[in-house]
Amino acid sequence: MAHQILENDQMFYLKNQVPWHGLGKEFKEDRPATSQEALIYANLGWKVNKRPLVLARNGKTVDGHFEVYREDTDYTLGIVGKSYTELQQAEAFSFFDAIVGDNQAIFHTAGSLFNGKVVWILAKLPGDIKVSNDDCIEKYLLLTTSHDGSKAVQVMFTPTRVVCSNTLNIALREGGNKVSIRHTSSVVENLKQAHKLMGITSKFYEEMGNVFNIFTKKAMNSKLLDQYIDAVFKPEVKEDEEEKEVNEYTRNTVIQLFESGKGNKGETLWDAFNGMTEFVDHHRKRGAKEVEKRFNSLIFGNGQQVKQKAYDEAFKLAA
Repeated sequence: MAHQILENDQMFYLKNQVPWHGLGKEFKEDRPATSQEALIYANLGWKVNKRPLVLARNGKTVDGHFEVYREDTDYTLGIVGKSYTELQQAEAFSFFDAIVGDNQAIFHTAGSLFNGKVVWILAKLPGDIKVSNDDCIEKYLLLTTSHDGSKAVQVMFTPTRVVCSNTLNIALREGGNKVSIRHTSSVVENLKQAHKLMGITSKFYEEMGNVFNIFTKKAMNSKLLDQYIDAVFKPEVKEDEEEKEVNEYTRNTVIQLFESGKGNKGETLWDAFNGMTEFVDHHRKRGAKEVEKRFNSLIFGNGQQVKQKAYDEAFKLAA
């Protein structure tokens, strides 16, 4: 399958900052992009609108149901209810304008999926999380919104381990890892409160750094590693031959990544946790290989759930 992210949509990334999927249009300036430039480079200047849903078979409207469509292509993005409020890309991107304008973040990547049904923008925050002095986690905020009614506007903490580009969008002990805003009449007003998010962000990343450094102090052996893998993947175990083959591949690959994955030494719980996340991001056999579906899995779907389970079980082991 051809990459829809390029054929029907587009995305951009900062100069020399190619994202994990290797696709998109490079912003070639030696400076951060503005929100307007991000819109242009990501081909997100189009708008969405809402109109009554009309049945093709008889031309009658369906009471209380509306069709969200792209104005540039007339493409139908989804069917929504009366309370749904359209959120334009420019309005969504403006969520970050306040913190970017204060040099608290820079626009890093933006784009759309599934012909525009899902739109995202990634902002990089200053400073890094240092883990055991020689490992580095970069701090990001990911804003996503959908035009098909499937998702609220979400701002998610999405740290990335530099050495292997693993995304660590996990919820820590104190609440979740995202802020959600429904597509209602107050959505734009709520987005104006972006600056309040920075306090939450600082607390999240401080706690993350503390927990990850605890992971580096927990020694692992083969018995503990087997227990950890079982705890994360056991719910997926089934008796048919195909599943047995998948489970064997999973176990062997995670063990290999624990021992010699990028940045790993095969010694601590930190190595084991990162073996898990590297497996999910770069080696997992399951699921479609299409860029759109992989992105959805890592951020919202099963890939994210496995990483959350890996974190939760690692936290128990570290206690």
